[in-house]
Amino acid sequence: MENHRRPTEGALKVLAAKVTLPPLTSELRSKIPFDSQYKYMSTLYRLGEEEVVLVTGAPDVLFRLCQYQQSDSGLQPLDLPYWEGKIEEYAREGLRMVAAAWKPAAAGQTELTHQDLQQGVILLGVAGMMDPPRPEAITAIADCLQAGIRVKMITGDHPQTAMSIGKMLGIGNAGNAITGRELEVMDDAQLSVAAQQFDIFARTSPEDKFRLVQALQSKKEIVGMTGDGVNDAPALKQADVGVAMGIKGTEVTKEAADMVLTDDNFATIASAVREGRRVYDNLKKTILFVMPTNLAQGLLIVIALLAGNVLPLTPVLILWMNMATSATLSFGLAFEAGEKNIMRRPPRDPKIHVMDGFAIWRVAFVGSMIAVSAFILEAWLQPRGYSPEFIRTVLLQTLVTAQWFYMLNCRVSDGFSLTKGLLANKGIWIVSGVLLLLQLLIIYAPFMQMLFGTTGLPFRYWVITFIIGFAMFLIVELEKPLTRKWRSA
Repeated sequence: MENHRRPTEGALKVLAAKVTLPPLTSELRSKIPFDSQYKYMSTLYRLGEEEVVLVTGAPDVLFRLCQYQQSDSGLQPLDLPYWEGKIEEYAREGLRMVAAAWKPAAAGQTELTHQDLQQGVILLGVAGMMDPPRPEAITAIADCLQAGIRVKMITGDHPQTAMSIGKMLGIGNAGNAITGRELEVMDDAQLSVAAQQFDIFARTSPEDKFRLVQALQSKKEIVGMTGDGVNDAPALKQADVGVAMGIKGTEVTKEAADMVLTDDNFATIASAVREGRRVYDNLKKTILFVMPTNLAQGLLIVIALLAGNVLPLTPVLILWMNMATSATLSFGLAFEAGEKNIMRRPPRDPKIHVMDGFAIWRVAFVGSMIAVSAFILEAWLQPRGYSPEFIRTVLLQTLVTAQWFYMLNCRVSDGFSLTKGLLANKGIWIVSGVLLLLQLLIIYAPFMQMLFGTTGLPFRYWVITFIIGFAMFLIVELEKPLTRKWRSA
C-alpha cells in the first residue's frame, strides 16, 4: 500500500489493514480537513447503519476534547495521567503519535462543525509511528554544521519526539526544545533571543514559523526555510531563501518559494550549498584570472606610449588575447571541482564585494609581474636587431604562456595548484589544447601572420616563454601562504 503524498494516512491505513474486522459499507457525509491551527481532522461517516463522527489529530489536542475513553468493558472516564505517561514514553523513542477518537452522530446530522466536537468525544487510543531519518540527511546536517550553517527543526510534533529525532539527526542543541505556546507569549526581543538559543521548536503553528524567520533576520542572520503546506507560504516568502517540497508541497507553497526540491530530500539542500559555493568560487577565480592580463596589456601600451617606444602589442593582437586566449582559458576554470575545504568554512558575508582588498592586490601584483617580465624580455630583444614583428610575437607568446600558468594558479585559492584534481578537470586540458592550436595558427600560418603581423618563432623561444611563465607560477604559489591570514580576514 503506497501513499507518498500523505505518509501519516498511509501508515494508519496499513495499521487498519492488519486488524481483522468485518467489512462495512461506508459513506462520507461531511469533513473538517486537517489544519495546523487546530491540529486535528474530523469526518462524519455512515458506517453500515450507524452514523459516527471520527477524529484524528495531535494527542494533546484530542485529550482536551475527550471526556471518556473506550475500553473492552465499555466507556470509562479519561485517564489523562496514563495517556500523558505513554506519550512521554513513546516520544523518547522518537515516535510520532496520532490520537484517534469518535462519537455517535446526532440524529439527522449532515454537516460537521468544530462545535460538534466540544462534547461527547470518546478516545480510542494513540498510534505511534517511526519515521527514521534518512542516512543522507544525517550526513547533510553534519556537512551544514561544518559549513557554518545552523540547522533548526520547526515541527508540530511533541517536544520529546522532536528532541529525540533531533538527536538522531545530529542537530546542535537537540537536548532542549521550546513549544509554540511559549513562543506565543514572547515579545519580539524575547523571541529573537529564543530563536538563536534553541534549535528544536515543537508544537508550532505557521505563525510561529513566520515570527521565527523575522526574529532570526532581526539578528542579521541569513535564513532559509523549508515547507510544504499552504500555511507555510508566508514563512517561505519572508525567508531569504524559501524552499518548497516538490512532491508533498502544495502549488501555493511552490509559488511562494525561491526554489523547489524535486525529491523532498534535505541532502539536496546541502548539495545545493556545495554547488553554489563552487560556482561562486569559480566565478571569482575567473575574474581574478582575466583582470591581471588586461592590466598587463594596459601597462605595456601606456608605458610604451609615454616612453615614445614602438607599441609592444598592436590592437589586433590585444583583441586576439582578449577574444581567443582569455575567453578560451576561462572556460577551464568554470569546470573546476569544489575545493576540499568548501564545506568546512563559514558562509561569506554577502556585503563583501568580489573585488575585495585581496582581489585588488592579486590583480595589481600579477598584472605588474607579467608587465615587468614582458618589458625585461623586450629590452633584451631590441638591442639584438630583431624586427618589431618578431618582438611582438615573442611578447604575445610570453603573455599567453603566463596567462596559461596563472590559470593553473587560480585553480586552488589556498593551496598548491598542481594536484590530482588537475588531471580530473578535462575542461582545462581541452581549452589548453584549443589554445595551443590557436597559437600555432597565429604564429606559423601565413594568412594569420598577414592578418595579425606575427612571424614564426624558433623552438627556443617557446622554451624561454615557458620558463618565464613557470617562474611566475612559482612566485604566485609562494604568495598564497604569505597572504593566507589577509585572505581569511
